[in-house]
Amino acid sequence: MSACLGLDVGGANLKIAHSDGIVRTVPFALWRAPDELGPHLRALLAEVPAFDRLGVTMTGELCDCFASKREGVRHIVACVAAEAGSRDVGVWALPGRFVTPEEAMATPAACAAANWHALATCLLEKVRGHSVLLVDIGSTTTDIIPLIDGAVAATGRNDTERLASGELVYLGVGRTPVATLGPAVAWKGRCYGLMAESFATTADLFLLAGHDAVAAACTDTCDGRPMTQEDAARRILRMIGADFEVFSLDDARSLAQTLAATCTRRVAGAVRRVTGENPPSVVVVSGSGDHLGIDAAMKALPACRCVRLADWVGRDASDAATAWALAHLGITAGNVTASPIA
Repeated sequence: MSACLGLDVGGANLKIAHSDGIVRTVPFALWRAPDELGPHLRALLAEVPAFDRLGVTMTGELCDCFASKREGVRHIVACVAAEAGSRDVGVWALPGRFVTPEEAMATPAACAAANWHALATCLLEKVRGHSVLLVDIGSTTTDIIPLIDGAVAATGRNDTERLASGELVYLGVGRTPVATLGPAVAWKGRCYGLMAESFATTADLFLLAGHDAVAAACTDTCDGRPMTQEDAARRILRMIGADFEVFSLDDARSLAQTLAATCTRRVAGAVRRVTGENPPSVVVVSGSGDHLGIDAAMKALPACRCVRLADWVGRDASDAATAWALAHLGITAGNVTASPIA
């Protein structure tokens, strides 16, 4: 039986999943060193068992090191194709299939940020017969995707359309600047304005709120200090112009809980917007931020049943859900052949 590797090239992380179950997520700041993508891919591909098919998707094309998403897609696809050698490469494209690298180069808009669609497509068979809402939350973004009557029922197709529909929320559990949760926070009976500075991220607040796994995945803090409770507390307190001479570690944890609740409300609001008058029977949550997804879904849709993808496929696979999906889609898709994109 042939083996497939799923690869998700993000702006901050590279994620791979092998069809035999091996999953890897490694940090790589693409926007800082786009010319180093090839060597990083080479090292990552060398860590996994042999494979003869490589399924690829991306969000890294949005990085501002590229003049346009077209340029970003072409750069990423060229690097992947070069490192894949003679192995069959398929790039996931809308409306929902693998295309060759050559076709991806010719029609980059169809392949830009199509990762959400690959995950949703892979889940269709698992949830057949149900009206389902998929909520996938990673370090940077939240995807909210309706699966209805055996089809991906999203109204938006690209990032811009999905931001307008509410199906894409630029809020995650790792890299989101806490300043974007403002302009103010109500805490301890007062309203504190949040400083519009890059002092802290959501990784800090979710660590203080009790989600240690988020901290384990964070390798880049705002001040360069470690991802510890004390250092995260200093960063969070700085958002309201304070420090340990003003508030305690417990105070910082309380502030973090309050800010985390803001994240829950924002995602819950987007869930309500996407579902409208037709709530699903089941909400499936995935990604490293599935705890936020559960909280938001229960707040927005209290009558719905919530399930974690991690309970089906394991924690690592859920955290790299798109790469996991590509590995499974690649096994069933067979060899990639060129075909026009409608």
